[in-house]
Amino acid sequence: MSAATQSLLRKPAVAGAGALAQRVLAPRTTRTAADVRRDRASLAAVVELQSRPECRALDVAALLRKVPSAPNHHGYEALSKVAPLVYGWSGPGSGWGSQLVLAKVPPERRPSADFEVPLLTAIDYINEDLSGHPGVIHGGVTAIIAHTMLALAAVPNVPRGASLAVQSLNMDYRRPVFVGTFVKIHAWPYQRSPGAIQVAAHVCSLEDEVLVEANAGLAAAAA
Repeated sequence: MSAATQSLLRKPAVAGAGALAQRVLAPRTTRTAADVRRDRASLAAVVELQSRPECRALDVAALLRKVPSAPNHHGYEALSKVAPLVYGWSGPGSGWGSQLVLAKVPPERRPSADFEVPLLTAIDYINEDLSGHPGVIHGGVTAIIAHTMLALAAVPNVPRGASLAVQSLNMDYRRPVFVGTFVKIHAWPYQRSPGAIQVAAHVCSLEDEVLVEANAGLAAAAA
């Protein structure tokens, strides 16, 4: 292979197209719910999250009982096959740098220890049947998943029984999100005002590459 060809193949656009072609042309593997749970338990990302003292597994059902109006897809087999694992971070942010790359977050949208739960991290599975293009998740489904995590990040930080409603949602699609894969999602509140809370999220690969950025404004009315 010539040096010119090698240089061409290293270009991000060409490399990205090659990776996409590999995903599309690869033999399709369909995991059952049991497969997803087994494979997820062995992920290095899950092992690390479970080992950190400033990070704890959250009971999503209990969170949603606190604010029943929070939009969510948790438990819907059509999207994830199994409910995502969701972890909450505490403390001043000493452990965030190992997960959320703060350099990729604008200063005005960074997590703040002023919130009761300043950051959520979820491990979710992308169902093989959610293709918009062959092998790639439909952008609308990505928005549903981000929308869920954005709302869930607000839940621990609003009064019990509050009514949550999304007023705005902005999505920045940076890289393809492939079906049949696990993703890591960080979501956090960054600003609070009377009757509203601002939240942001990163959908990432397990290698911490940011695939999608999102932010939203939620109305949070007390019960």
